[in-house]
Amino acid sequence: MEEGQDELLASVLELARDFAEGTLRPVNRQAEREMGPPEALRKDFAKTGLDTVALTEPSGAGLGAAGLFAVTKTLAEGDPGLAAALMAPAWLDHLGAIGGQEVAALVLDPVWQAPSAGAQVMALARSQAGRALYLAPDGAALGPIRVGGSAQPVGLAAAGLACLEVGETDSLPGTSDAPALWREAVLWPISLMLGAGQAALAAAIGYALTRKAFGQPLSAYQGVSFPLADAATWLEAAEALTERALFLHGSGNADAHEAMLQALLASRQASFKAGDESVQTLGGAGFVSEFPVELWFRDAVAAGALTGQTDHYTLLLSRGVVS
Repeated sequence: MEEGQDELLASVLELARDFAEGTLRPVNRQAEREMGPPEALRKDFAKTGLDTVALTEPSGAGLGAAGLFAVTKTLAEGDPGLAAALMAPAWLDHLGAIGGQEVAALVLDPVWQAPSAGAQVMALARSQAGRALYLAPDGAALGPIRVGGSAQPVGLAAAGLACLEVGETDSLPGTSDAPALWREAVLWPISLMLGAGQAALAAAIGYALTRKAFGQPLSAYQGVSFPLADAATWLEAAEALTERALFLHGSGNADAHEAMLQALLASRQASFKAGDESVQTLGGAGFVSEFPVELWFRDAVAAGALTGQTDHYTLLLSRGVVS
């Protein structure tokens, strides 16, 4: 980004951080129970204008996918499920615009494979009706994807997950550049995973600094501080890989796809490790609803599950690495 855009993004992220900590976090349990944000929260979020960050001026900040990623990650540090729900329309509009499709839901799986007729998949859905875009190469025939019964997710419940059924008629064309669209689409779950990992880690560090055992804070013991340091390192590395992938994607570099695969895999591993170590730091308290670390851990795993099987992406990445 240019210097002026960097300053604009910094001010936008400050607003997002305040909203995440002061508004999202206090209602995360209510939103999980209700499988969606409270209506008052939606109205408050609309007033912030954060969902217009990708739009070109004068209606938005014109920060594109990089801006969407940064804002969603920051909101996810307040609560990943709510961040997914509130930013879903912005992501779907952005992807629909660049892909030339009307997007009603997003299914992130291998872009070169279409689901077979009769298959059921889980996706973040804008509403309980409408079509969904399943990313596929240009010319690939896709049946309509209809929203079916509501899902009962383990994580990201506040995002309003839905069950989608793949039909057999009224085929939809694929996009002309499915890999490029996938690189932008996968930034959505990556932002949720990194935000969830950061939130869980920050909560665990705060707990370790204040909770005492044998007269000392838990953070004084290597068995606690070392795993948290490892988790922090993994998260920083995953975010750095994502920023690199974003740069290569924006510049049209031939290595952009491999870089985004690395960012995806690193984010899944880092967020899982951060969530796991955070829950263990709290001990038995890490498994009760009084503390949100278990919620953020589940949300991180659910966000990773939206992208499909890890082994598939590892296979693709390995082909590039050893070629």
